[in-house]
Amino acid sequence: MVTHPGALRGALGWIVLVAIAAGCGRGAGAGADPARRPVPAPPATSTTTGDAAPGPASTPAPDTTPTTAVTAAPAPDLSRPLPAGSLHGIPRPRIVNTGDDHAAILASLILASRWIGENPDPSLLDEVYVPGTLPYEHKLAWQELLVERGYRWADAGYQVLSVEVLSVLPDAASLRLVDRHESERIVDASGQLVEEWPRGTPYAWTVVLVADRGGRWRIADWSAAVEDLVVEL
Repeated sequence: MVTHPGALRGALGWIVLVAIAAGCGRGAGAGADPARRPVPAPPATSTTTGDAAPGPASTPAPDTTPTTAVTAAPAPDLSRPLPAGSLHGIPRPRIVNTGDDHAAILASLILASRWIGENPDPSLLDEVYVPGTLPYEHKLAWQELLVERGYRWADAGYQVLSVEVLSVLPDAASLRLVDRHESERIVDASGQLVEEWPRGTPYAWTVVLVADRGGRWRIADWSAAVEDLVVEL
């Protein structure tokens, strides 16, 4: 999602920057401390009085409750247009941010970013973007505004049309992304439309990924692509 004239907070200004800061910033956010487990109660024991012999031990009835395999829901497919607001209220997709399939990693980071947009939480941004970079600061400004006003993104028809790897180093990679929206939309807590910007035309972007010391890739730059220009790392 990009800044637009007449948006809620004025021009946030998308300045083209390719800034690779290998190994910088925090890693993926850590989870909360695990809850303390209760101490199990000791097993019940039976006692006998006098010389009476204990009765025969009882055998528990077998559990005949049918079991059902539980499988995680598949992540939304960004190669198909996403219905407006379809990521709101669903479980957060797992981020795939390690390995050398940079196109798949970028797609996973985009999906994670879009989920955060529809379920605003600024504390999750550093799992997708390198803190201190322009994309991070841009998203942070929007997230703070959305949380403050009780709004969220609900874009219609977002779709990734193509991803091409341009250049790769051990801790950095540049890619060319082409995506499109039917429209970019902001709604309030009840789902009522607040602002909408019709789109439709595909946009080309140059995206730079940077890996931290743990090998986790995050977005360090996202800028409008220039035809015939390859970002050499």
